[in-house]
Amino acid sequence: MEIMKKKLKISIKNDAPVTIAFAVISIILFYVDILLCHGRMATALLSTPTNSSGPNPFVASDIFSYLKIFFYVFGAEDISLLLCNLIFLLLLGATLEDYYGSPLILICYIITTVFSGVLNALLCYGSVQGCSCLIMMTIFLSAFMSVSKNKAPVSSFFVLVIYIVREFMQKNANGIVGMFIVLIAGLCGALVAFILAPLVSANAKKNSRGLLNKAEKVREEKKPLFKKEKESTTIIRKKDDDYDDGPSDDDTTVVGTLQF
Repeated sequence: MEIMKKKLKISIKNDAPVTIAFAVISIILFYVDILLCHGRMATALLSTPTNSSGPNPFVASDIFSYLKIFFYVFGAEDISLLLCNLIFLLLLGATLEDYYGSPLILICYIITTVFSGVLNALLCYGSVQGCSCLIMMTIFLSAFMSVSKNKAPVSSFFVLVIYIVREFMQKNANGIVGMFIVLIAGLCGALVAFILAPLVSANAKKNSRGLLNKAEKVREEKKPLFKKEKESTTIIRKKDDDYDDGPSDDDTTVVGTLQF
């Protein structure tokens, strides 16, 4: 008796290159700052500039003031906060990259980062670290994705409420103004992705091999397992005068048609 063994083939796929790269860079910079720079990188690069009255004002002639507007999202006050933010971003960002495409999500990350950084430099007294604005953008975009399918995303609403409560409990450095900046920046980035998606990532959604799109294709292509088929039988026969005499030369051949 022969035993057939099927080989289990597992292929590793980088389903969210932008979000995974962001997470790796954030962790590397965090430990480089702790081990090599002893916390000085957080002030010099990984925090937003402030207004003119703040401790870290934006200076037009200083190159680091411009770099801070881009790099503050990689910063974090401690490792627990960093990991918590990355978990949120990886869970939501991977699905969004699969649906909208990595190039569009990268553009939205950059727009959200710059928008929030500029508002902090103009309006806020305290410096901010972390990717809260990016997480807010992914939460809004996940909700928009569900709305586009005529669904009410109750889970996205709860995630939004929980994250806002979490931000209040952590006491944002700029209070209510800082929270509004995070919300507005996240909403701005999500709207950009939602508006540009039909123009930029239409082909990416069709050709994507991620789990989300596979499930949608299977649901759309699913057909009933059983079909009622009409069966008809038509037989034309000429009556013989005498069946006992056997077939004669004038007998007509029986014609049968079976249709399934």
